[in-house]
Order: sequence, then structure tokens, then C-alpha cells
Amino acid sequence: FLTLKDAVYGLFLWVRQIFVGLFLFGSIKKALVSAPAGEETDPFMGSLWSESFYGPIGLRGILSTLAFRNMFEEIKNVNDCIYYFEMQPWEHALNSAKNQEQPEIRNIGFQHSSIPKNSFNYFYDRSETRRTSSHADLPLPDIIASNGEITQDLLAESGYPAVIRLESLRYLYFDEILSSPASLSKERRTLVVVGSGIKEESIRLIALIRSAFPLAVSFEICFKGHPSFPFEELFKDLGIDAKEYGYIVNHDDISASLKKAFAVISLS
Repeated sequence: FLTLKDAVYGLFLWVRQIFVGLFLFGSIKKALVSAPAGEETDPFMGSLWSESFYGPIGLRGILSTLAFRNMFEEIKNVNDCIYYFEMQPWEHALNSAKNQEQPEIRNIGFQHSSIPKNSFNYFYDRSETRRTSSHADLPLPDIIASNGEITQDLLAESGYPAVIRLESLRYLYFDEILSSPASLSKERRTLVVVGSGIKEESIRLIALIRSAFPLAVSFEICFKGHPSFPFEELFKDLGIDAKEYGYIVNHDDISASLKKAFAVISLS
């Protein structure tokens, strides 16, 4: 849905945004680094501001908005638009374009997974999520469909409008394990290492485990990777023979590993 004309127009908007961002940052810089943040945060504030306004994030936001506006102009006879709710920049572009082109369509953000408390892109101050019917409102879906009660409670803290709870279908296969008492089996225990959807994070997990447990001696160490970045491939890229260190790479359902686990390490 993104044409060459849109790309040229997007480049113009991006250049204009750079000038606007420079002007705004110069005007509010003192307020951004004032208490409680402190002047020590000045380099971080500047870097984040630059990345958001002038970097790839800002440019992708502009191009995504133009593409989604074209999409909503072309599609007809649509009542609902459902997407994975992760509070990423492209989602704001989607909701903004829908509100401009076809506000009668109901956007449903399906919050499909768990939410770590330190995944700050999910959480906002209530003043930012309040609906004022203004173009300055945070572009949110009409309905946030929450994956279970726990995530619904977490999202409710930010005051999101229209948060409804669905069943946690994605985690039903955990029910048997989580409902069972802790195993007192004398079998060899297992430490389960759960990989991340970000390759660099999974690599850091491998480095952490190798540093703490160079060899799996007193208990088994089982690596269960994210579908996008299986641990077997990461070990191969790093030139590490997992078997040499006594590590196990699990390709089965993670519930099989959790049945024997005494602890789980993950980055979430």
C-alpha cells in the first residue's frame, strides 16, 4: 500500500519532523532532565528523543501511517480489524490511520501473550490514555482483548479504555503442570533456560549460563529456545558444542521440561 509518491512525501514529512523535533527539544530540554530524573539523564533523554523523532522509529512511523491510510481508503465492507496488541509504534500508526479514514471500523487489539512488568511500552500514565476526542490522543484500539485475568489487571493500571478479558487459550497446556503439587521425585533435577524472541538476549543467556555453570554436573541444564531463534542454531553460530558441556537442547513442548524443573531462567 506504500507508493513511490508516498515515499517521497514521507521523506518530506521526516525532514520537517527533524526541524520540529530539534526546536521542541531545545524548548523543553530543561523540563525533561529536571527532578526527579536529574541532569545525569541528559545524555539518555537526548538519545531517546533523537531516536524517536529523527531515527528509524520516527521514519517507520511516518511510512506506516501513510501505508495504513492507503489501506483503509481501499478496503470496503469491513466491520472489525484485529491485530496483535504489543504497543509497538506501527500499531499507533494503524489506529491513527483507521480513525482518520474509516472511524466506523472497530479496531481490536488482541493482547496475545504475557506482559513483563518491566516491558514499559505497555504502561502509560492515566493522563495519557484518557480519551478527549482530540487528535493529540494516544492512538489506541477501540477494544483491548486481554489474554487472561492477570494481564487484564496489569493493563487496567494504565487506565486503558475498553479492556475486556478473554480466555488464556495460549497457556491451557500449562494448566496440568501449574495445578500439580511440586514434584518430590529423587530424579535428577533440571534447570530450564527459556530463550528470548531477541537474538542478542538469548546469546547473553548462553554466556550467563556458561559463566555460572561451565558443566552440567549436579543437575541437568535444559535450553528451550524461542521459535524465532532456536538455541541449537545459536550454539552453532557461537561455535559451542552443547553436548560437550552437558547441556540439553529441548525441541519438545516446554511443559515436558517444566515437569522436572526446579528453577527457570528467562529474561522476561
